[in-house]
Amino acid sequence: MRKKDLINWRFNLKMDYASMIILFFIFLSSSVFSQDAQFTQFTNTPILLNPGQTGDINGEFRVGYLYRNQWNSISSPFTTSHFFTDKKFLEERLKGNFVGGGLSMVYDNTGGGALTTTQIGLNTSYHHYLDRSLSSKIYGGIQISFFQKSLNANLLAFENQFNYSNSDFSNTSNTDNIVSSNIVRPDFTLGAGYWKSEKKYYINAGLSAAHFTRPNLSFTGGKDLLATKWTLHADGQYNLSKFLFVTPALMIKFQNMATQFNFGAMLNYGFGKTFTDNIYVKTGMWFRVGDAVNFVVGLNHNNWQFNVSYDINASSLHTASHYNGAIELSILYTHNLFNIQKNKTRTIPCKRLF
Repeated sequence: MRKKDLINWRFNLKMDYASMIILFFIFLSSSVFSQDAQFTQFTNTPILLNPGQTGDINGEFRVGYLYRNQWNSISSPFTTSHFFTDKKFLEERLKGNFVGGGLSMVYDNTGGGALTTTQIGLNTSYHHYLDRSLSSKIYGGIQISFFQKSLNANLLAFENQFNYSNSDFSNTSNTDNIVSSNIVRPDFTLGAGYWKSEKKYYINAGLSAAHFTRPNLSFTGGKDLLATKWTLHADGQYNLSKFLFVTPALMIKFQNMATQFNFGAMLNYGFGKTFTDNIYVKTGMWFRVGDAVNFVVGLNHNNWQFNVSYDINASSLHTASHYNGAIELSILYTHNLFNIQKNKTRTIPCKRLF
């Protein structure tokens, strides 16, 4: 078989040899961001982005769910799900300051199930206002979690398995170096930030450090320490009119020698403030520099928020992906949004409208 024919044959496989080798090293190397769940809608993953944001809600409690499906056009899709819930505590006792508590769960499936990751974490935070008007504050928090990684080597193709004479993967699987196909490790994330609100705008900025204890990810019994990931993020809101406002945001991630830069904005338009017409529609564009262009649309109605985003791949992988990237869905619910108890005489400033 000619080399050109062999290459074409590989791409006709559901999960061809070249793709399997690439995916294997992407998800076993600690030098890339793919070790962690990645979402285009990072502003809708507040307690995953920074545990210090736990409990920072305009309501009694919040529940959120996100689903991401990526790279359907290349191979078996990479799917990621994230569920979280958080609540504020001791607000009355601390005279405006409060403690946040939350639960975060992430499930990541890569390479058609070749590598799966499940992470469950408990978050706690503390928010301290800097003035009596409650218009600015600092916050900090920690996430204590455990993650499980499972490797199914039977779904992976290794180079020495390819039989060039028969043009198939008939050679014996090389899994002798895999000591354990399942690892469980503890993990810790720290985060802190600053928030300020004025009549026409708010700003929020924070920094988080994930994996600062550097857990070992090796399946072979050796050392494969996951590098600490630093995330700098900022978001805000500027009111253009009574029912029109813009919400810009950015996120910069550093891990080992890799850097990722995300930025963009959403334009939000509201139709009213009564129970029956409290509806906001929103649309925006995000950029993951050197990787993807993201389009987002959404709808907010009372306590509910619905968002859909689509990534157009703009990296060197676009020749194989045909510019197809990922679709992402999110649903968030905030209980008693904006409902301030009647016996409270002070005013709670609004960090974000939803």
